[in-house]
Amino acid sequence: MIQRKGNRNPKTKIRTVSKLMKKHATDIDFAAVLRAVNIPLHIIGPDERLLFGNPAWERYLGLRVDEVIGLHINDILKDTNIEYYFAIETGENGNVKKISHFEEKTHGSVGLTALKLGKSVSMFVYDTDRSETMVNSTPIFKDGKIQCVLTTCLDMKRSLEYREQMLEIAHQNKLITEELDMYRKQYMSEGLIGDSKAVRELRKIIEDTAKTDATILITGESGVGKEVLTNEIHRLSARGNKPLVKINCASIPAALIESELFGYERGAFTGAVKSKMGMFEMAHGGTILLDEIGELSKSLQPKLLRVIQEREIFRVGGTTGVPINARIIAATNQNLSEMVAQGDVRNDLYYRLNLIPIRIPPLRERKEDIPLLSAYYLRKFNTKHLKNKTLTEDAMEALIAHSWPGNVRELENLLERLVIIGNDAEISSFRITNILQDIQASAPLESENGEAPSSLKKMVSQYEQNILQSALRSHGSTYAAARALNSSQGTIARKAKQYKLVW
Repeated sequence: MIQRKGNRNPKTKIRTVSKLMKKHATDIDFAAVLRAVNIPLHIIGPDERLLFGNPAWERYLGLRVDEVIGLHINDILKDTNIEYYFAIETGENGNVKKISHFEEKTHGSVGLTALKLGKSVSMFVYDTDRSETMVNSTPIFKDGKIQCVLTTCLDMKRSLEYREQMLEIAHQNKLITEELDMYRKQYMSEGLIGDSKAVRELRKIIEDTAKTDATILITGESGVGKEVLTNEIHRLSARGNKPLVKINCASIPAALIESELFGYERGAFTGAVKSKMGMFEMAHGGTILLDEIGELSKSLQPKLLRVIQEREIFRVGGTTGVPINARIIAATNQNLSEMVAQGDVRNDLYYRLNLIPIRIPPLRERKEDIPLLSAYYLRKFNTKHLKNKTLTEDAMEALIAHSWPGNVRELENLLERLVIIGNDAEISSFRITNILQDIQASAPLESENGEAPSSLKKMVSQYEQNILQSALRSHGSTYAAARALNSSQGTIARKAKQYKLVW
């Protein structure tokens, strides 16, 4: 029968280990081992004289072993500050065996007691410096006789300090881990990156509103992150595991948007060979984002208002209402209140949409978030492009100094460009300044009538107008221009109308 190694007799294991130790013991310098131990220890012989003391023991007593070797242990101790006046002796089971109060301070070695009794003795002692020391003396036998006594001295006060320090370090590490986790969850999430007052207020609003099904209107300039904020609201809501459907009201031709939103029945129009579900039905149980809501035609606004009020839709060509359970979030970079005043948006629709208004501030109003945003996007693009680039302090100052007319999207695009181009490990302020200057240099310093623009807003407007005019002339249509500029057809059409462009 073959015996498995795991079932080997414990006594056999001990004998094997003992043989290995005897075989290799001659190769080990045990004196060097004892000298390397960082706990004060010394060895006395049967004649009560010092045989060995390690460097830690030298430091503990403030002496040199080579000067006291061979002396009686008590003669050595009497010249040190180790004078015991209180001791607790423990038995073999660790329980208190004896408590001694010395009428006169004594420096007697605990090792002598172990030598006399022929067994290990542990004493907890106070010395004149009020140090708390655990002294353990153990006799070592050979052929039934004591050949020496090993004594170790453990500074309990220092050990307790080490323990407290280790516990504090562990506590700090726990706090740091929790802070990093909070930092990642709160400050470095895709939707809400930052710790400015504005972002903290946004975070609180979202935390409160995500729990409800109330309609939300998100406003803010292009590039501030209206869509990702919608993602955050949806993620934190009870609908987070349900569909999140997004529709850009400006990118779909007016003739098609109704059927896209509400669906259609078979035969509703030429080509409708079968019924089709609309965006609202697809979002059932979840959330629907109506982006660029200001572009919704006036003819469709009453139908959207009815959806909000009645929570049902009618498919194009349909006669039966379809119940809808979708949380509505609208978003726009336009001033809807002005559009109401101008008659472009229905007053009742505006107030229905504006139940919970959330304004995302532009990046120039929360520049203290730029370091966190930069850290997030650097990590993202370093991972994406297999780079390991960092920003210098001057580079960060350059980012903070910039006005960011394109908001977070502009910062994101710039950082990806900086990560991709060049092999330098550090991104300098020089590179950032050059890129930003190139962008600014392409903008006209004068308007077409030769007059200097009176504000940054006018300069940006003029720059946008020139780019749109060039794109429309080059590509011939709002659709083609939108593709070339990575924008939506609705936005290009609206801007072209705003600037009264001809191509």
